[in-house]
Amino acid sequence: MLASTLGLVAQASAQELDITVGSVADLSGLNAVVAHSDDGVNFRSEPGIGSDVIDTLPDGTVVTLRVDKVDTVVDDDARWWPVTFDGQDGWIAGFFLETTDQDASSSDDSTDNSESLTTPDFSEGDFVAVQTDTGDGLAMRAGPSTSEDRLAGLGEGDVVQIMDGPVTDDNGDGWYLITDGDISAYVFGAYLTSAGDLDVEADSVSGDGSTFSSGDVVAPAPGTDGVFVRSRASVNARKLGSLQEGQSIKVIEGPDFDKAGDPWYIVDFGGESGYMFGNLLVSAESVELLASTGPTGTFIYPLQSYTFTQAYGCTGYSFEPWNAQLGCSFHNGIDLAAPAYTPLLAADGGTVVTAGWCDCGLGFYVEIDHGNGFSTVYGHMAEQPYVSAGQSVNQGDVIGPIGSTGFSTGPHVHFMLKLNGVTVDPLGYL
Repeated sequence: MLASTLGLVAQASAQELDITVGSVADLSGLNAVVAHSDDGVNFRSEPGIGSDVIDTLPDGTVVTLRVDKVDTVVDDDARWWPVTFDGQDGWIAGFFLETTDQDASSSDDSTDNSESLTTPDFSEGDFVAVQTDTGDGLAMRAGPSTSEDRLAGLGEGDVVQIMDGPVTDDNGDGWYLITDGDISAYVFGAYLTSAGDLDVEADSVSGDGSTFSSGDVVAPAPGTDGVFVRSRASVNARKLGSLQEGQSIKVIEGPDFDKAGDPWYIVDFGGESGYMFGNLLVSAESVELLASTGPTGTFIYPLQSYTFTQAYGCTGYSFEPWNAQLGCSFHNGIDLAAPAYTPLLAADGGTVVTAGWCDCGLGFYVEIDHGNGFSTVYGHMAEQPYVSAGQSVNQGDVIGPIGSTGFSTGPHVHFMLKLNGVTVDPLGYL
């Protein structure tokens, strides 16, 4: 059993949690806050660095000590403390903990239990930031409910992208499906606020101040490193792709003006209408143009219109392959549903590696090598793809029809993005 006095010795390598009490009972319900680590602290299933990681908790997360029921354990030159977080028991090394008077139930998930909070209105593709009243961050969950599994956490001020929503839970609260670039999950919508996309409009670079008309050919101003094409006239809108320096595009309509009074122009981008920030554009006649073929370095959605049906990462669907390292069934792409034979588009230019049938469950599929470490895969096509291995394609080219071949529950594309051969969440790049 735990000794009656817990005056722990500070070691040279790390400062352990220091609590002095008269009896074990005095520790019942005591809280500790995860601290001293900007990168987060591993919440483990058992004491010791070799045990499974249940979750990585951000700095400032409050956990509840359960030393009234379970003794501490010294292992790996550290004292490990039994704790409870989000209803789950686990262990944290003591030198990552400090005491607090805060109730653990109010940390991280306090935002999930708030009452009478307004859900802001965001659109798919908007960039948003976490802004809570407590500064404790926001839980990322497998579904739109506090009863769903907690997959990860967001810190105060973290910027993420809206994928879908809002979805209303049983309490009438709104949730958004978001991506942080690594995983996709649901978060409580009331604690999200609009966030400017810092990599879009550079103050140090601007166009020539020209006003353009329908039919004019425009290009990114020199020094911009390209200009994004967006789904609507806002720096928070979803990116459809980008126009690189030396490339040109024709203006369809405009200008439209955003809330700040800045001009935006509608352009035809890969068969889809998009908006470009006018202050970063110049007449194409004033710059040297390059051939607008091959990889652009950015990715567009492979469908002009779709219904998002499944995210990348851990999933509750047991038919997905089991990932022993993560301890969950894992979906290695995103699923976008649309009617059968809807045209599928190349997300970026490149060379077709494979175009045919796969017994792996994808049915008819295409894989494109983009020549920059990235490749994309498009599964479940209705029939033999429209392109062939070795063929060069450009961004937005039609490569085949959407379908439901292979292991599929209905017409959709299983869209995978690989970086150096390893799948990543496409929503962090689209």
